[in-house]
Amino acid sequence: MLVGYAYPDSGKVLLRKHEETTMTTRTLMIVAMLTAGIGMSPRVAAADVEGTTYWSTAGQTCSAGRDATQGDRYSFWWNYASWYSTNVDLITFYCSVQPNDGGDSPNRLYLTALDDTGTSNSAFVKAELVGINRSTGSYGITATATTDSTSGTGVKEVYGTLSSSLDFDANFYWVRVTMDRTSSGEDARFYGVSLDYAP
Repeated sequence: MLVGYAYPDSGKVLLRKHEETTMTTRTLMIVAMLTAGIGMSPRVAAADVEGTTYWSTAGQTCSAGRDATQGDRYSFWWNYASWYSTNVDLITFYCSVQPNDGGDSPNRLYLTALDDTGTSNSAFVKAELVGINRSTGSYGITATATTDSTSGTGVKEVYGTLSSSLDFDANFYWVRVTMDRTSSGEDARFYGVSLDYAP
């Protein structure tokens, strides 16, 4: 059979015939090949470098506000939410945030959306993380992310930094997403939101 031998110091992998390679040897060889080229130990995962997602949801799973529902303002497509036909009225979605006992405490609210007006506020998609105190009912905004923060006119991921850590013992949490535009020729779309830990 053909067997590959990895030499991490040289970055080379040689193939040659070998008749008595055990499963353990082949397994170690594969791990060495994968880790030699990227310069990290086998136990370092991409999430350790790039951050981890605590919670996420697609736009279609969020509930539309009463005005949007009664006014027939919005439509859910396969992968995003947007206006129905030529409607230009404000749309609001509400996304429930559930605790993740095994996740790293998030420090960013991410919004994936499209806004073809860039930084102009004539059209936008905005996400706000809201906390409601379980004892008093008072609420506050912990983070905001908006498409108007960057000039890109295609699908983009923007974020806002949390002003405080999540505390589900003291608060309920949800994300409020608002969309608006001034003309039917402007395009904005809501794809999803997430809470992530970014190192």
